[in-house]
Amino acid sequence: MEAFLARYGLLAVFVGMWVEGETVLLVSGFLAHQRLISLWALLPVAFLGAFSVDNAFYAAGRFLSSHPRVRRFLERPALQRLHRHGESWGAFLLVRFLYGTRAPFMVYLGSRPLPYARFVLREVPALLLWSALWIFFGHALGRALVVLLGELHSSHRTAVVAILALAGLLVMLILAAGTRVRSRRAAALGTP
Repeated sequence: MEAFLARYGLLAVFVGMWVEGETVLLVSGFLAHQRLISLWALLPVAFLGAFSVDNAFYAAGRFLSSHPRVRRFLERPALQRLHRHGESWGAFLLVRFLYGTRAPFMVYLGSRPLPYARFVLREVPALLLWSALWIFFGHALGRALVVLLGELHSSHRTAVVAILALAGLLVMLILAAGTRVRSRRAAALGTP
């Protein structure tokens, strides 16, 4: 695992931001504590990965907002309430920490007459804080495990990474299932 991480770890972080950002940042922070990934290289790679994801969703909102499915999505009452606060600094930061809201928020912003420069000015500080906090939590986890268990060997590190990845996947699946259940209930009740 260590040879793989030395060679492809940062690329895996960048690609992983497209799949499950929080889990990837947590695991990579742990790996940075274990000196398997450079912390100073990790920060810009994680930022650029998350920035590329958000830009893709922003572009989707910008260029696909006239598509019927996207239009129906954008007409949801929850997104309509964003008109008042959608471009604030707080909204950009808040969606980072509310699971499942970042992608719809970026599509929504792309569909609005929000200039790209303003999007970037709000996006960059929120992304930097979000990625630094999750990396810090992973780094702190590594430090706590060393205090509790002593120096971690290769097999222990592999086990910790697997547990963190499985926990992240489990959380993602539980939240996705909850979203599906709420959508079905809303459809059955006839509410959007």
